[in-house]
Amino acid sequence: MAFPFLDLSAIPFLTILLILGALIYWVPSFFLVYHLTRFGIGIRPRIIALVFLVGAVILFGLLVAFAARIDLSYAFSRLFQAL
Repeated sequence: MAFPFLDLSAIPFLTILLILGALIYWVPSFFLVYHLTRFGIGIRPRIIALVFLVGAVILFGLLVAFAARIDLSYAFSRLFQAL
């Protein structure tokens, strides 16, 4: 093989799918947030971009946690105790 560092057979299929899914999710998210903050008139588009970005980060973190099968019951119980 000419490029041994490009041997995709050594990488698990699920990992490749997760990486592609993350790219498909984050690229449009970045463009949306960038264009709302760069070309939006006034403060309202920036607030919408901030809310969207925070939601995207939370959803992405939950996706990673569920994909990695991390037990979040302790974190959720502590969160709801604080509220």
